[in-house]
Amino acid sequence: MGSRDTARGEAAVASLELPADCAGRVELVTIDVSDDASVAAAAAHVEASLGRLDGGEGGGRLHALVNIVASASPPAPRPSR
Repeated sequence: MGSRDTARGEAAVASLELPADCAGRVELVTIDVSDDASVAAAAAHVEASLGRLDGGEGGGRLHALVNIVASASPPAPRPSR
């Protein structure tokens, strides 16, 4: 699970109700998708610790990667009347 805020991410992982065979299989990765360096660091962490998702050379324990991102932008200015 990815989160910009480590403490909130850890709380989210802890709150998951997982089946017994999935316990301990969700890992937190700190990532800020608006920061290229953070994205690169998260990708390197995932590949180093879990292997490749595509089953290529060095394939490992990573069976799925889910990325849900929400970002807010300020509303566009309204034309003046």
